[in-house]
Amino acid sequence: MTLWIMLLVLTALAALFIAYPAVYGAQRDIILARNSDRLAAYDARRAEIAEEQAMGALDEQQAAILLAELDKNLLAETGTAEATLRARGRLHWPWAVVATLLVSVAALSLYQRLGAQETLALYEKAQVRGESEADFMAFMSAYEDYVLGKANPTTEDWFLLADAYTQAGRFPEAIQAYDRVEANYRAQGEYDPLDLSMILTARGQLHFFLAGQTWTEALERDFREAIRLDPENVRAMGTLGIAYFADGEYQKAIDIWTVFAELTPEGSERDIVLAGIQAAQEQLGGEANIPILASTTQRVEVVFTPLPAGISADAVVFVLARPVGERMPVAVQRHRVGELPSRLILTDRDRMNDDARLSDYDTVEVTAFISPGGTANAAQATHEAPMLQVNTEGDDAAVMLSFSPIAR
Repeated sequence: MTLWIMLLVLTALAALFIAYPAVYGAQRDIILARNSDRLAAYDARRAEIAEEQAMGALDEQQAAILLAELDKNLLAETGTAEATLRARGRLHWPWAVVATLLVSVAALSLYQRLGAQETLALYEKAQVRGESEADFMAFMSAYEDYVLGKANPTTEDWFLLADAYTQAGRFPEAIQAYDRVEANYRAQGEYDPLDLSMILTARGQLHFFLAGQTWTEALERDFREAIRLDPENVRAMGTLGIAYFADGEYQKAIDIWTVFAELTPEGSERDIVLAGIQAAQEQLGGEANIPILASTTQRVEVVFTPLPAGISADAVVFVLARPVGERMPVAVQRHRVGELPSRLILTDRDRMNDDARLSDYDTVEVTAFISPGGTANAAQATHEAPMLQVNTEGDDAAVMLSFSPIAR
């Protein structure tokens, strides 16, 4: 139906640009400017005859004959010209109709080859895909053909196709599409880690469902990387805890759910996770006690600039938060360089002991150092970040750290 509408529109436009000028031109006199040229030639010839007579090349009788002949020819030519001026243009309707149809068909052919006909048809299917199962499957098939038929599908193409596969219950194909999305993201070099964390979480969920909601190496790999990229990704934490519980890894479930509960405000989701922690503790034979949770309001976000080149992936980064003017840290995290996230969150769960917590202080000093041997001794560090003061609550609870070599 769309092609017929396009054909009618193009035919109407062709008629406008071809038929209208033809009709308009047929009602106007044709203006010719030939008389002035003939008069100029007539005057030049009269001057030549007069010059020849003066030089003796023509006598008076010969000159008179030539002038009479010249006047006769001029009268005949100017009479024809005046008749031509009164003529009108002629409209050849058959040719105008043929030209109109040829232009519209040529335009339609070019549109189908170079235009967005396929995208337009896909858009029309997308508008009704939620109305019925048949409509969705029609959209699914069309969009699949659209993406797989492109020479170089974009990251967004693969992401939307993965989402469509997921809605259709085609989990293996959805995982493969997410594989392409991840590959494209990492190929960019610089990307938003939160976006990639979301993508890995979606793929991990698919592994979870394919495995019958139990643990697999693939889902743990995706969820662990998602949490590394976004330390507050509670969606990944919640599902990973369920997988651990189903696999009998109750302590791992308790550990990951405790972090979930620390990051989640009071409400139904937090209550469900706390109940899960209690159930895991009972499976371990311990008392069903709610764990001591970290503060959900006071925390420090630490963002890292790119690390200097040449640092081993096996070296260890220590991130510390200390009370201002004191040496003992109230929060510490330890990461391998090869696994260091671009951002992390320091909270009470990173405390050294229960006597001093991050939430006990409104302001702390944050620093970090890199230890090739993995020891916590700053004297053996090769790179360090400057000590920066930062609030522990509100929008100002964030700091950016850059590492520089330590001069010995």
